[in-house]
Amino acid sequence: HGDANSGSGDTWGYITGVGLNMGKITDWAQGRANYVTVRLAKQLAVAYYGTLPHHTYWSGFSGGGQMGWAQIMNYPEEYDGAFIGSPSIFWEKHRLGDSWGAVVRRHVAQLTTPISAAQEAAAHAAALAACDGLDGVVDGFLADPRKCKWSATNNICGAAGAPAAPACLDPIQAAGIDREFDGPRNSFGVRVWHPYERGVNRGVATVAGGGTAQVMRYAFADPTWAPANLYENQDSINIDAASGVDVSKAITYAQAAQIDQINGAQYIDLDDVSRLARARSLGVKVIAYHGTADNQVPWRGDISFYSRAAAFFNSNVDFSVLQPWWRFFTIPGMNHTAQPQWFSKLVDWVEKGIPPDRLTVPSIGSAGGGCPFPQQAIFLGGSITDPANYVCGGNVQTPGVMCMLQTTPLQQETSNLMTSYGPKTFPAGCAAYGG
Repeated sequence: HGDANSGSGDTWGYITGVGLNMGKITDWAQGRANYVTVRLAKQLAVAYYGTLPHHTYWSGFSGGGQMGWAQIMNYPEEYDGAFIGSPSIFWEKHRLGDSWGAVVRRHVAQLTTPISAAQEAAAHAAALAACDGLDGVVDGFLADPRKCKWSATNNICGAAGAPAAPACLDPIQAAGIDREFDGPRNSFGVRVWHPYERGVNRGVATVAGGGTAQVMRYAFADPTWAPANLYENQDSINIDAASGVDVSKAITYAQAAQIDQINGAQYIDLDDVSRLARARSLGVKVIAYHGTADNQVPWRGDISFYSRAAAFFNSNVDFSVLQPWWRFFTIPGMNHTAQPQWFSKLVDWVEKGIPPDRLTVPSIGSAGGGCPFPQQAIFLGGSITDPANYVCGGNVQTPGVMCMLQTTPLQQETSNLMTSYGPKTFPAGCAAYGG
């Protein structure tokens, strides 16, 4: 049944000039290859030991996390539990999203001096310093980066507190970095996908990378599609056209997102929360975690996924309907790093009935660790490096923060519409928060 991963290239995933190679896409993105492997493994266990395994677990991170959700959505009867870290379940969306900073910086470079590595680094460092204490403790990490509103306009040359040249910015550069922080928006100003956070520096490239090329080649079924065809918006295309650049294949980010949703993501991305109903009814236990400083998979996608599931199972966003079987932990300050030592907590939950209440790893991220979402670690005083000085509590998913998760509906990325997470966060209700 083919390969269980996305491959090192992309030509296996589509038939040139036709569309996706659905057999291979099903094996990888929808988990059929791993399902067949698990079934065969159970048959081997019976042949060798004379009985089925007492328990079956999935443990995976990043692409392995995506594969884990594919199993839980499509084959939950095979598992007792799943341990899922920083999953790339929105493969098409976030791989296209990886290009956002690059296309913004390309647009900036059309208008002024390109943003340098020193300028980008200074902006991220200043944002982190300005927002570090918002979670109640200054420890070098942001517990919830969504609350950070620091603007790169603070680093404009000559502004009070701005760094000296060459790290300071001109106004066009500052506006560009703010657009990087804000994430992809279409011509209506509606966010198309989630950004990487302030403090997560992904470099200063001005052309989209290989991950974006892969998903767009899926969408167009064209191995020759080049990342240089992707632009922030029509204004950026027009500038290149006026200077004699061939823009016959040029496409804006929002247009690319919509084409990708129609031709690729609807078959690859795992964003249909209704497909979790069987796992819930079977009592499958899931521990999921994601670092707030992830530089490979935006953590807001996981929050959106968890929030939409809460709304689906309760007609509004109520996380208590999920926590008896699925607990999601955000890890302040952790980047794209697997934490296999927490797997034992899943075993304890499944086999002993002990649900996880906190995930801590003092050497990576905040010592307070991760709490069951939407709680966060609250500092009680004393040493900031001692996990014992933190407790879980509160609710980070306030209406204003919730509204920041809203994006265009699937396959409507060029529209002025927004998703909803239940009655309390209906799009019209988010106007007051600038969502």
